[in-house]
Amino acid sequence: MECDVDAPFLQFVHDVLAEVSEDAATKVLIYERLRDRMGYVIARGLYYTGDHARATAMIRM
Repeated sequence: MECDVDAPFLQFVHDVLAEVSEDAATKVLIYERLRDRMGYVIARGLYYTGDHARATAMIRM
């Protein structure tokens, strides 16, 4: 069975997006913008180093 090592981070992103908006389309736009501008990589690094506050800020930007 394969384990998704990014599952905790993806759940974190989902939780932050849930706080930002209830609208699914808005969540998708925020997520796509995050991925397009490499914010995903930075936020992921911050999350895994324990800096959840800065990771949250990166996602919300």
